[in-house]
Amino acid sequence: MINIVFEGPTGAGKTTLIESYVKKLSEMGYRATYFHTSSFFNTFWQIVNESVQKEFLTKDMNQIFHNVAFLTYAKTLFIDEVNNHDFVIGDWYIYGKMLLSQLYTNDSNCLSKKIIEEESVKMNLLYPDYSFFLDVSPGVTFERIQKRKMLKEEKESLEMLKKAYKLWQ
Repeated sequence: MINIVFEGPTGAGKTTLIESYVKKLSEMGYRATYFHTSSFFNTFWQIVNESVQKEFLTKDMNQIFHNVAFLTYAKTLFIDEVNNHDFVIGDWYIYGKMLLSQLYTNDSNCLSKKIIEEESVKMNLLYPDYSFFLDVSPGVTFERIQKRKMLKEEKESLEMLKKAYKLWQ
């Protein structure tokens, strides 16, 4: 099994690239899958997000729940994918989650980042065989987000994308 991860901000082209690789590998006869680390696909995350919108949870608590959901996802479903495929290709892994936690909370010492860091130190996570950063300028990624007419959250502003780009560099 080969595990490949593409890192980069929203709009960098991760999904487009991953979907094309999975399709090509599948056509070649490999068992390939796209592992979505995005919490958008996680029912738990949707409930947490609704709780934040209703102000039952703070944004910091939101990010903590997000990272706990990500770690649970990475330690359970991801292992199943690895065991059942020749190639598992995903978006955003450990580094991306730590970086985004720091950005979304505006706190380099945020608790959610510490959760990810501690799990990384324990080595309980399966690390990718290959990891790539899609180096796309913040202006281009923001234009792509707008063209797709995605529901964008307040954190997906041009300013946030510029901060993420600097941190990834």
